[in-house]
Amino acid sequence: KPLVNKVAALAATRISCFKPFELSTLLWALAKLGAMDNAPSGTRPVFHAAAAHITRHIECFSFRCLATTAWAFATSKHHNARLFRTIAASMTSMVRSANPQEMANTTWAFATANLHDDHLFTQLAQQAVRRLDEFKAQELSNMLWG
Repeated sequence: KPLVNKVAALAATRISCFKPFELSTLLWALAKLGAMDNAPSGTRPVFHAAAAHITRHIECFSFRCLATTAWAFATSKHHNARLFRTIAASMTSMVRSANPQEMANTTWAFATANLHDDHLFTQLAQQAVRRLDEFKAQELSNMLWG
């Protein structure tokens, strides 16, 4: 935990230095570690800083990065409604670029965070129906659960 807390503290102070993919991957890793080890308390500042940064620079993030970010925030129980609304608004125009896992993870993340965006969910559902044969069973299950 001490190493994770130090990395998170350092990352929080340098959040603007991360490229979108790097930031979403860092958040994913911190969420994964937290899910396995009762979320080190030192990760809260990096999630707070990331939410503010992503909200300001949402146009730089791909669907994949936003899906990973939403998953990380939901998994780590950082349910930032403003961030999720911003992510939803941005993702809506990019749904066609999403693969089944990204669509399923997005639906799962929003449902887990208890946040629902009708427009995004409609777009995801329509895209999923078009590409149903590409989905794995777990991805379909996550879509339906969300």
